[in-house]
Amino acid sequence: MVRARTAARHSVHSEAESQASPVRLSDVLPVQSIKVEGAPMHTALLPSGRLAWLTLRPAPAPAAEVNRLARAAFRSDAQHEVYTRTTARQIERLRRLVMTGAKKISQAQVRSDAKVRKAILAGDGKLNREVSTQAAKFAMDLRRQRDAAVRRADDQSWRALWNFAVVISTFPLFAAYGDRRSPAGLNNFALMLSLAVWLVGDEISDFLTGEKRIAGGILEGIDVWSYAAPFANLLAGYWLLHGSQHEPFVAGLTSGFERTSSVRPPASKTSVDVYTAIVNVADKYIGPNDAYDFETFSNVPAVATLRTATVNPAFNPVNIGLMSVAVVKGNLRIDLTVTSPFDPNIPVVDEPILRSIEAAWLVDARSPAR
Repeated sequence: MVRARTAARHSVHSEAESQASPVRLSDVLPVQSIKVEGAPMHTALLPSGRLAWLTLRPAPAPAAEVNRLARAAFRSDAQHEVYTRTTARQIERLRRLVMTGAKKISQAQVRSDAKVRKAILAGDGKLNREVSTQAAKFAMDLRRQRDAAVRRADDQSWRALWNFAVVISTFPLFAAYGDRRSPAGLNNFALMLSLAVWLVGDEISDFLTGEKRIAGGILEGIDVWSYAAPFANLLAGYWLLHGSQHEPFVAGLTSGFERTSSVRPPASKTSVDVYTAIVNVADKYIGPNDAYDFETFSNVPAVATLRTATVNPAFNPVNIGLMSVAVVKGNLRIDLTVTSPFDPNIPVVDEPILRSIEAAWLVDARSPAR
């Protein structure tokens, strides 16, 4: 179709060039202007009858020159009229040629359009079959991708649920073994490390060894790691920290007091008894992993107070002093001094002033260097 149109245009253009007469340059250029010169001096008759010499700049042109200019303008108009008529005839011939060429181009275009239409109709069937085949393949691929995306979304939702369970399992571990004094404490670091391992370990396991999933049941699609992570996190935290001392203070009650010293009149003016209790804090109250270190501590802060006491009726009145405490090699020593004034009317007996003693104590289990 394009070749037919181009051939028709070239035919019309060739005919127009062969029939159009050339235009001369002299036919379109204006006539050369005529230089008019007049006399520089003129004689003028004034109303008073006087004659005066006048100089006009520019000088007026003589009548002969004006007539000559008029004839030149007439000839130029005649030439222009001839050129205009000639141009009009050429335009008319060109118009007829253009109409003829347009008709030829239209006919060629109609024939070309018919051929193109046949080619398009012939290719439509093949194109439709190809499009149908590709559409079916695309729909199938899209369905598979959608099903895979739904499965991945379900897996991620279940994995997120089990990961949340892992985080929840860390709460009792922090409550039991967490270091409340320092967020960057060793116990806190160990618990956070265990949490991180059981949270991201399944991703690392899938990346290195491929997914190992459970088939069937409510746990279908969940990897074994995610399923076991909450329980494994609890066991790991207990295994790592159950033997360490995670409480900053330890406390207890003791009634194991023995009279270690006794003084009676007349050796002194008052009866004096000293009672002592030894509590093995390192072995009974400190975690086994930190018991050895606790035995090496010195100047360990500790406090004790009397909870209950039973006074011997043979002594009246009785003065109970303050308890003195000291931690030596992991053992808490509690000393209590009790006095009773001497009364001549009461016989002196060598019996304990207090028949029973129970004391409450508190020891700082942290290192004194902290």
